[in-house]
Amino acid sequence: MNKAKELNTIFLDCLYKDGEIPTDGSIPKDAVLVNGIVTNIGFEPNRLKANKPKILELAESIVTDPFLKGKGEGMSFLQLCEDREGNQWAEHRTMEQLVLLCKGLGMADYCLPKEMWMALPGGVPYIWFDLTK
Repeated sequence: MNKAKELNTIFLDCLYKDGEIPTDGSIPKDAVLVNGIVTNIGFEPNRLKANKPKILELAESIVTDPFLKGKGEGMSFLQLCEDREGNQWAEHRTMEQLVLLCKGLGMADYCLPKEMWMALPGGVPYIWFDLTK
């Protein structure tokens, strides 16, 4: 399976399923809430935690050194489309899924607050990853 398809499968598994969301439509109390670039999401915490080894393995094969804490300290989201081997592995929506999953696990965040993104090249955030967590 290619990286983008594998990541999408993991992402969908980490979402709440039918019957797990309160009937009044409210956000589940245990949801792991993550603010993305264009998507805000609530992950089911047990499945997010269970998928951490797979997410970490994928992130390690994708995220290049300039993004990593202790090496480059962050890079533009636009650079996340290439994996460690220099191959394009995904497009923006799937790249954001990686960021959302890693943020939900405390393994990634934005270098600057959203209010400052417009001053950055492309108007998109710079992101750091810490894959040692």
